[in-house]
Amino acid sequence: MNRRSFLKHCALVAGSAGAMGSVVSAGVKLNNNSLNFKIGAKRPNILYIMLDDSGIGDFKCYYPGTPVLAPNVTKLASRGMRFTNAYTPGVVCGPTRSCLMTGYHLGHASMRGNFNSACIHSDDVTIPEIMKTAGYATGGWGKWGIGSPGTATAPELKGFDEFFGYYHQVHAHDHYPDRLYLNGQTQLIPENSGFNNQPNPGLIPDSRVHQQNIIFNRMKQFIKTNAINGKPFFAYGTWTLPHVDNTIPQAEALPGGSYEPYASKTWSDGNKVQAAMITWSDRQIGQLVALLDDPHEDGSGRDSIADNTVIIFCSDNGGASVSAWDRNYELRGSKGSLNEGGIRTPLVVVWPGKIKPGTNSDMLTYLVDMMPTFADLAGVPGAVPADADGVSLVPTFLDKGTQVAHEGIYVQVHNIQPNGTKKDAARIDIDDHKWKAIRGTTGVISLYDVAVDIGESNNVASSNPAVVSLMEDYMNRQHTKMRPQFNVTPPKVGNCGKDGIIAYGIRPDSSVRSWHLSESGDALSLSGQLKDSSNNTIGLYLDDLDRTYRIEMSVTVNGGAKPDIQFSLKGNTGFEYFKGTMATSGIPTGTTGAMDMILDLTDVTPGASELGGNLNQALNLYISHAGSSGDISVSNIKVIAV
Repeated sequence: MNRRSFLKHCALVAGSAGAMGSVVSAGVKLNNNSLNFKIGAKRPNILYIMLDDSGIGDFKCYYPGTPVLAPNVTKLASRGMRFTNAYTPGVVCGPTRSCLMTGYHLGHASMRGNFNSACIHSDDVTIPEIMKTAGYATGGWGKWGIGSPGTATAPELKGFDEFFGYYHQVHAHDHYPDRLYLNGQTQLIPENSGFNNQPNPGLIPDSRVHQQNIIFNRMKQFIKTNAINGKPFFAYGTWTLPHVDNTIPQAEALPGGSYEPYASKTWSDGNKVQAAMITWSDRQIGQLVALLDDPHEDGSGRDSIADNTVIIFCSDNGGASVSAWDRNYELRGSKGSLNEGGIRTPLVVVWPGKIKPGTNSDMLTYLVDMMPTFADLAGVPGAVPADADGVSLVPTFLDKGTQVAHEGIYVQVHNIQPNGTKKDAARIDIDDHKWKAIRGTTGVISLYDVAVDIGESNNVASSNPAVVSLMEDYMNRQHTKMRPQFNVTPPKVGNCGKDGIIAYGIRPDSSVRSWHLSESGDALSLSGQLKDSSNNTIGLYLDDLDRTYRIEMSVTVNGGAKPDIQFSLKGNTGFEYFKGTMATSGIPTGTTGAMDMILDLTDVTPGASELGGNLNQALNLYISHAGSSGDISVSNIKVIAV
């Protein structure tokens, strides 16, 4: 059963029992034995805020010596739980979001890198889809990064009632775009039309509009509306701050603004803007917390939903390098690296009345744990795909029941091609050791014990061959071959030059389609264009490549041997997307049988050049004997695209 079917067949009963249990030390592998524990009749709201490229060294609750001001994050840590062994599943933005949203680590996820416009697959179950089954309102603001406009995995097609912001991760590099997207529709920002903020860094005139102001205000309105209406909500703030581009409004340099505390420092302006963007984000976090306390914003607090809202704060990968302060604290490496500085994240969780204030957890965790955690909070743990890699953190939040622990955590980095050469890393905790292995493209493994060597300065692989073998076995078991990605570089649109509706993205008619073959060829090899019921040629769309294809036909065995029949579904350039082989041995000689089969994806990923030559061009089916002997006739050929 695929992931989509799994979701459809789950028993999704809000308020059902979850997997609970006493907190155990990381590294202990436990069975997921459920207790009859109820979250409560009133399911909590979930406010999830993820910054872009922010390290633990940006926050005093992790690095007391940081010069960056983020008092509201410090308050969150004092009110809730600070995780000290939290990781991101990726070293850059797209892979982390792929894992977060689908619950699979990068050895299993369908999207594993920032490859052109690579997307998750349409049969991937996402967090907002699960939350909707539990009756939640779902909203997202900021960077999606795992489904471009006009594709089958755009956020409004993957569970969000509202998504506003950037769909493509490269588009999000620009903090002053001339357009954003609301549920797939272009939202122009006239003030930024024709504006090129390069070179940066710097303060930008207030006549221009920084995207964060728009994104934040829409997020705030969503929370306010649902709080007042009493509807549980999942609010996903995947903000682009402090991701370089180093630009910020001039107003933030005024007294009380986020840039003002750093204006007189002897730092580079880029460092000043990076610090200011952390402070700006922190100020807005404080405003959202205040809104939970007073949704009507009338000062009464009579309608507070703070006690029934879980707040989660984190970053999407380790901090990007800066020179003015140690953004990743004592950790080696930064964003893009498999070292600790590239994959450690601040992770703070607040749940008033449920999580004890000022607590710390050293549980080994990463962001794939969010899906089962949120499903538990919503009362629908059964909605999580059975093969997902995360575990629910609710037992740790509540300090109650049995916390399922990870055998380890796994991260990988692909070099350009999804199934190309990779680097990977793993963490496994054994007794007092926190083993960290990094395997390069040559296959050589470095080993560190980050319990005593958080800076990964001492490679102890040569003195611990048994541990190296254990880590290698774990990493090998975690990696599965990636399914092909159907990605294409989107056209350049507007002054941002980095995003746009992908031409021929979604076929308007989303119903099941039955096509026939316009045939040509000889007795051993048959090919032709697929045509619809009106005999029009089928033009290839991106979502055609994310469907399941079934071949139906009548097969007559006239005599001789009974060779297999081979099928190949190709684009206009000859690139093969799907293939399959049908056996005819079961048809008695002299008879005709109705046969059907499902075509399989090929193992090769098409690039932009292949798709560029195939989109809106004919889709072709090739049929051939798997051998030259035998007398077989085929007729009534249909291709069913589901």
